[in-house]
Amino acid sequence: MPWLADVARWMTMPLLILFFYLNTAIDTKFEKKVFLGLTLFAISNMLGIGQSVLGSYLVYIIIALMMIAYFNYARALMAITSPSSTILFQKKWLAGVLLVLGLIVVYICFVQTCFGIASAFLIPKICFGLVSLLFLFAGVNIYQQVNRGILSGFWLSLVLLLFYNCYLGLNISANISIFEDKLAVSFYAGQLIFIWTAVRASLHFKKHDHSHISDVLKRKVVQ
Repeated sequence: MPWLADVARWMTMPLLILFFYLNTAIDTKFEKKVFLGLTLFAISNMLGIGQSVLGSYLVYIIIALMMIAYFNYARALMAITSPSSTILFQKKWLAGVLLVLGLIVVYICFVQTCFGIASAFLIPKICFGLVSLLFLFAGVNIYQQVNRGILSGFWLSLVLLLFYNCYLGLNISANISIFEDKLAVSFYAGQLIFIWTAVRASLHFKKHDHSHISDVLKRKVVQ
């Protein structure tokens, strides 16, 4: 049923924006960063309509929008952490190991594949890989900063989104339709779980306090 796949592709992101808007006040740094990132992902998803106009520039524009979106998701996760109490701050050896392994994956998926005919994508793909690595660090850092249910939701979405990022790094070219590939289901599933978990996190902390979520967490750490 190809038409069903098309409906899912065009409607998933707008529906997620509506869901997030209706279930949060978007008045904290966490909520604002998530909403901005989600909006940018939705725009990048809809840009496929302009393929005939944008041509080969379309892929570069989508990559740029996705990088900014992932950066905002990372900033959102940072907003619900108390920096001095995060696992990567307290265990710097773990941060070092994660950085080395992350850079190896970035090289394999985003750099090595650019040698030769795809060399024009080298800088965009390196930047995309590094932003993905930042998103990974931000996701790991919420360990022990939120309850297990919220943590598991964010980590599952992290795995799905980064899996698709690595796939894109290996396969992206001027001719690829980023959101039409069969494996794009991992991207949509990751977005669904991330936004669902973000709403849960927002509502959970607002039951205890109506100020910024990060302030609530910092007070809990002090206590």
